[in-house]
Amino acid sequence: IARLAELRLSVQEQRLRARLALGRHGEAIAELRGLVTEHPLREELWQQLVTALRDGGRVAEAVEAYELAEHTLEAELGTKPGPRLRELRYAVPLP
Repeated sequence: IARLAELRLSVQEQRLRARLALGRHGEAIAELRGLVTEHPLREELWQQLVTALRDGGRVAEAVEAYELAEHTLEAELGTKPGPRLRELRYAVPLP
């Protein structure tokens, strides 16, 4: 069951990545918010959420999402976000 759940989540990530590549940011945001709530330690989902918010023109929300990811990862794992998520944060202009 755990393997199938992981496979399902990976497919969701791929589908959302494609949706973002097509510029359908608004459609992806609600789903991504739900997924980061369910899987708060999965950086790929946080990356996609920050990207969707930033590219959808919701810069302040993108910064807030990054900060929440940073706080969650530090509180739960005692680590900082990985390099890809950190780079994405610095690619977001400050509001």
